[in-house]
Amino acid sequence: MIPDDIRDFILQRLDSVAEMEALLLLWRDPGKDWDTATFARELYITEADVRGVLRQLRAQNLVEEGNGFYRYWRSSAESGMIVDRLAQLYKTHLISITNLMHSKSSSRIQEFADAFVLRKDK
Repeated sequence: MIPDDIRDFILQRLDSVAEMEALLLLWRDPGKDWDTATFARELYITEADVRGVLRQLRAQNLVEEGNGFYRYWRSSAESGMIVDRLAQLYKTHLISITNLMHSKSSSRIQEFADAFVLRKDK
């Protein structure tokens, strides 16, 4: 079971499994400077995709950038504790967490599709 505060964190601040994986890579070694090429190799995605992931994590104040390198950013004690707990939970509830992430993506796709449904006026 995913605790409510972690579920809320995932739903409100992370848009993809790639974002979660990138965040957890940074979290594991907070003093390490990461560049986009290293992320791409670790996450098995393109550097262009990595830049999008990191841009989103920066927008959520979870990553700091300097001179083309990225580090984990604990923007508040509360945020830091949630990421700490998320990292531990991810080890034992990987499927539940990824299912939650995928359900979020599916609902957004459905919302987008619903915006284009042609309605018959009476």
